[in-house]
Amino acid sequence: MKMYQNRFMFFVCTFCLLLWACEDEYHFGIPSPKLEGVVGKWKAVKVVQVDRIAEKNASGKIRQDITNAYSLNLSSFTVTFDATRDSDGRLSPSMFVVENNGAHNFTGVNTGSWRLNAEKYPTRINLYGSQVPNLNAEPIAFYTITAPPKEGEDLKIAFDRVLGGNRILSYEYTFTKIPNNN
Repeated sequence: MKMYQNRFMFFVCTFCLLLWACEDEYHFGIPSPKLEGVVGKWKAVKVVQVDRIAEKNASGKIRQDITNAYSLNLSSFTVTFDATRDSDGRLSPSMFVVENNGAHNFTGVNTGSWRLNAEKYPTRINLYGSQVPNLNAEPIAFYTITAPPKEGEDLKIAFDRVLGGNRILSYEYTFTKIPNNN
């Protein structure tokens, strides 16, 4: 019986030492600035069309990869989100440019100013055309962010086609950053 008590005490002491050795704080790393995760030139590597009506009714083919679909030529689609730094080093969105290179641009907006809808937890990239947006300006179009934008990862955004206030189709883009050769 004494042997079991010694083993039990050994495990209790070992467990206590392990708890004592652990740090009280957990570090998950510094949150990545979302703006830096969006800024740059991006090339479409995948475009998936989502039929929102079929999805709502749970019928038919809902998702279809249209990246290389006839006449859409989406694999040559690029978008550039530029930003400027102020004297304090803060990054601010400036202009965007869509180079469709013969590909279909679903938003219909090719150039203008842009802004994230929130600094910490953005859900949209708002496109303003040629106007410089004030805080209350309504965007001409917007991309929905479908995955948190992070530096060094693909940019995943979607554009919804709306008819009568209802989403009918979504285009889910996966973009890969084109390296800056400057």
